[in-house]
Amino acid sequence: MSRGDAELAESIAAFRDRCPKPVLAAWPLALDAAREAFRSASMHVYPEYSRGVRTIGRLAAYAEDLAAMGETTASAKFDWAAALPVVSPNEVITEDRCHSLLAGAGLPVASGRLAKSENEAVEIAHAVGMPVVMKAISPQVTHRAAAGLLALSLASEEDVRGAWKRIEGRARAKSVALDGLYVQKMEPRGVELLLSAFRDPDFGVMISIGAGGVMTELIDDVTLSPAPLSEAAALRALDRLRIVRGAGDAAAKKSELARCVSEFSALAASAPWRRFVLELNPVRWSADKVAIVDGLLIISEP
Repeated sequence: MSRGDAELAESIAAFRDRCPKPVLAAWPLALDAAREAFRSASMHVYPEYSRGVRTIGRLAAYAEDLAAMGETTASAKFDWAAALPVVSPNEVITEDRCHSLLAGAGLPVASGRLAKSENEAVEIAHAVGMPVVMKAISPQVTHRAAAGLLALSLASEEDVRGAWKRIEGRARAKSVALDGLYVQKMEPRGVELLLSAFRDPDFGVMISIGAGGVMTELIDDVTLSPAPLSEAAALRALDRLRIVRGAGDAAAKKSELARCVSEFSALAASAPWRRFVLELNPVRWSADKVAIVDGLLIISEP
């Protein structure tokens, strides 16, 4: 019996020598003869399958890191000092300003503008093309859907005017001071992703990619990477997400999505503040295009 185990171990070691990929052995009940055969072949045998699987995962991550060393990452040339010359601790950069920053950095932001009056909202809706979305802009509110300060699928002037009155009235009832209402082109349906950046005190700026929109709290499907990412590294990070692997028709624009992630990561890596969060949720990805729908910047410590 032990001789058979030793022969099996020798066969596995011989296969390891022929195989161009790493080969690991996990054998919880291996006898001494098999272990000795592995040792003679300079091959470690793992006593638990889980340890072998973790090792393979770390080898794969190490191979990705080696590949990334030779990749060119995007370099942001965005002038943060000109865009935000003065910031205060815990300052919230509202969506209209955040979108202006993102568009200035060349990222694909859905068309929209801030309206200060009902008539201006109608003008903007015609300019960007209906249907539109209307969103309350206030540093007091970051989750507008929960506060009822959001209107979707406004397809006519009457819809826009009605939404303006409803949102303005609700804001008054909640004592929310409005900077205005953001009128934005409603993008086609697609896969929704959350793309965010923050500065970790030990690892520097990190990029998080995961399920976005209403799925953010429902699906544990997230990757975390140090910024900046090359397009190839962004593509690898995206391919680790279940929501991306099951994207269907949107896969035709995956390279465009990877470019968006890479450029976003370069922009975030250039941010000058000690503590901040820059969050895009959702980034809508379809067979037609990639578009940033919502963006928010919070500067905790300049």
